[in-house]
Amino acid sequence: MSRETALPPPKEIFYEDEDILIETCLFDTPSVVFSFSSFIREGEPYKAFGYPFLPREGFSAVYFTAKVGHWWQMRNMPDLVSAVEDRCAAYADRVTYGSSMGGYGALHFASPLGAQRAIAVVPQVHIADPHLSRRPEWDEELAKRQIFFDDISASLGSAPVELKLLYDPRFARDMYSARLLASFYPVQNYLAPFMGHRLLAALKEAGLLERVITGMLSGRLEPDEFRTMIRKVRSGDERYDRVLKRGLAQRRKRSETQLPRG
Repeated sequence: MSRETALPPPKEIFYEDEDILIETCLFDTPSVVFSFSSFIREGEPYKAFGYPFLPREGFSAVYFTAKVGHWWQMRNMPDLVSAVEDRCAAYADRVTYGSSMGGYGALHFASPLGAQRAIAVVPQVHIADPHLSRRPEWDEELAKRQIFFDDISASLGSAPVELKLLYDPRFARDMYSARLLASFYPVQNYLAPFMGHRLLAALKEAGLLERVITGMLSGRLEPDEFRTMIRKVRSGDERYDRVLKRGLAQRRKRSETQLPRG
């Protein structure tokens, strides 16, 4: 049985309420990854971000799975994060990981979780920022929420967290957030031109997803190596060519709506 078809280790429920499901998949590994799920609307199906990929690649994991697009704005979130941090005290190497709304969580909770690295894919940084071009459905869900925290400098504090950002520098909304974060904190930029906001899906289509994410989570993949990887695969690769053409077409369609408001 191949690694891809082998049954994944089971998850255990650590905590659940109407807003969030926290599950653990912990075993004897040097590293634990705290994953944060992406945006969904109320009533849509939710699932753990990075499962079964993370345990299959040799990472223990704790999955923070949102049941609605709340950007982790819950009164009890600090207590939940503290409880998870205590549960994972045996792991010296800790990483946060998420995409979009999940990237927001990966950044804001990296320090409280004691992470050495935060892997944030196309993240938002300051969700209440009036200059951030948000999608209408984001505003719709956020309007139902009280904002309890949104200050990235306070969230990160002075903890020595390596911030690794993976985004499309041609996608205005994500570039805006990357620049905002860089104004507060040193950032390592992993640039994937023309892959858009659905960047993980584009990397998968290009045949790069597992190598890239595993390398970033482990801390072995540096930005220069990623740049070389992108250049190699886009040279005569039909899969990347499809991704590139789709990204260019989407960019033309949304060239005006992606610009920050204000």
